[in-house]
Amino acid sequence: MVVQNSPKWKMDARSTWDITFTEQDLEGLSLPHNDALVLSLPFQRKLVRRVLVDQGSSAEILFYSVFKALGLSKEQLTPVEAPLIGFTGIPVYPLGKIVLPVYAGSVKLDMEFIVLSSPSPYNAILGRNWLHGMRAVASTLHQCVRFIGESGRQETIKGDQVASKKCFVNSVRGKGKGKEVQSIEVPELLDETAPEEETREALQGPEEVGRPASDRAVEDLVRIVVNEDGTRSFLIGSALDEVEKTQMVEFLKENMEVFAWTPYEMPGVSPDVIKHSLNVDPARRPVVQKPRRSSALHVDAINEEVERLLDAGAIREVQYPTWLANPVVVRKKNGKWRVCVDFTDLNDACPKDCFPCPWINQLVDATAGYARLSFMDAYRGYHQVAMDEED
Repeated sequence: MVVQNSPKWKMDARSTWDITFTEQDLEGLSLPHNDALVLSLPFQRKLVRRVLVDQGSSAEILFYSVFKALGLSKEQLTPVEAPLIGFTGIPVYPLGKIVLPVYAGSVKLDMEFIVLSSPSPYNAILGRNWLHGMRAVASTLHQCVRFIGESGRQETIKGDQVASKKCFVNSVRGKGKGKEVQSIEVPELLDETAPEEETREALQGPEEVGRPASDRAVEDLVRIVVNEDGTRSFLIGSALDEVEKTQMVEFLKENMEVFAWTPYEMPGVSPDVIKHSLNVDPARRPVVQKPRRSSALHVDAINEEVERLLDAGAIREVQYPTWLANPVVVRKKNGKWRVCVDFTDLNDACPKDCFPCPWINQLVDATAGYARLSFMDAYRGYHQVAMDEED
């Protein structure tokens, strides 16, 4: 980036302190990590989220969507003649520049921002000028910025690791290409007359930045049995107090009938919405399997499964003059039986669809920034989707 004039340096009480980081600063972080340092800071007393601290940038950047959200207009911009040059060598022409106050703890610093109308997962970028003006030390490992405040005490602004991961995912996915910045959140107004202590609490409070990873993770679950024979149960959060837990359990027991406890209790999906169709290669000839006898133990399991499917309306009895396929009975890990039909020849006749497996790091990064992770076990969901009549 193009070099700007740094704020004038003067020695005072803030220059005589040592700034250090310890292992305690790593508490609450998801480790190991290589996340960028992303903060939430008030610009003009308005809280701006997703502010990247970039020690490699010699200019402070403000993206146009945030510029408008701050209530500013283009008439307030000062023209900038020279373009910004990044490490790729491609010039980026700014809309102009503007001086805005940036509040960090007890320190207020007027910074000159270059306003860009370029897509970015970040709302603003603070570079070396801001760090030097604050006399601050930024640590991406410890996810915080540390400096000496106006009172002479050491102050810390913690980063938002979840927001950092989310910005990275958005940049990898290519969100925002050819559009306005995608990561804008309408800044929340801070009290214009708020004292420095309240401003510092707004920055460092758990609602904004620096929340421990344990607070963002899904809490432990407790299984609650809601019927006498123990076959029906719910999982509820362990962090509920006794009153909330009692109310939750009573509510679930009163509304047990609204839940489908087995796949066969579900009404199914209309064939107008979705249905199973066999993609059989028309060049293949029909094959009839030779019948195989099942053991008495397997016969009982087959009969039990057939009765369950008949009761659920998933199958119906038909008459075939010849034997088509053999049932296969496999014992599961829990000791029960899995009844299948050996469609080996049918599988060979159906061309396979190519579904490339996603990389595990893509799956992990895709969950960043979300407070809850929901799992839906649809291993028996095919019972709810009807077969095409032609098949």
